Amino acid sequence: MKSYGYVKIAAVSPEVRVGDTTFNVNKMIEALHKVKEKHPSFVNFPELAITGYSIGDLVFQNHLYDASVKAVEYLLKHNPYDGVVIFGNLYKHNDIMYNVSFVIQKNEILGIIPKYYLPQTREFHESRWFGSGVNIVDTVKEVSYLGKTVPFGKLL
Repeated sequence: MKSYGYVKIAAVSPEVRVGDTTFNVNKMIEALHKVKEKHPSFVNFPELAITGYSIGDLVFQNHLYDASVKAVEYLLKHNPYDGVVIFGNLYKHNDIMYNVSFVIQKNEILGIIPKYYLPQTREFHESRWFGSGVNIVDTVKEVSYLGKTVPFGKLL
């Protein structure tokens, strides 16, 4: 495929338990074991794949945030896939929580991208829980995560 100018992208939606970061990251690792046999260049998991999307006010619990950081660390240590993996998680900067996408390859975080447009219709109330990336990306270009400096924003 690459020789024809194409890349193969796998979209993976594993079973998720809301707030159960250990279960969720283990399901992601299981999926990465399976998908690597198909040789995609990128594997894309859902928004907030580590915590589950419908966590609601649990986003304000430090325990959940700390567990999500540990889950990312575990994924980096146990990632069986050599390509690029994209997944959603939480990221806190200056006490503001962001809904972000992590971009990793093996045990490296290549970048963190905050969600810009937060829906506010019907069942969606994301601005209640998250800051918009629009308000931060002009001033913050790098962040610290797991003791490393990581590119942050929309242009990595």
